[in-house]
Amino acid sequence: MAAGVRALTGQLSGRRHARAEIPSVHEFPGGVRMRSPVTGAGSPLAPPRRVTPTGGGVEGTCVLGIAHEGPPGYGHGGMSAMLLDELMRRACAAAGTRGMTVSLRMRCHRWAPDVL
Repeated sequence: MAAGVRALTGQLSGRRHARAEIPSVHEFPGGVRMRSPVTGAGSPLAPPRRVTPTGGGVEGTCVLGIAHEGPPGYGHGGMSAMLLDELMRRACAAAGTRGMTVSLRMRCHRWAPDVL
């Protein structure tokens, strides 16, 4: 049985790319990476989210689930920071500028509930 599992794994596994290599299948024209843990359609971690342009920038909404849980019933603070970082990137892009997070400090006033 183990040999059968190894053979099947070999058939299902593709070539592993180097850490610094980003194959074209992972990069979409808009710059969204397929396996980004925040926005990637191919990421099992990325929460369902929507970012829409507004008059003065962008607005984002998402739904956190059990995979994003910190304290029981609430979203993990790291997820909040990760989502905020991504929203700031999108805001910069909407303003026609590029940006990179150098420092991010958050003070949470309430816990974010998850949906499960």
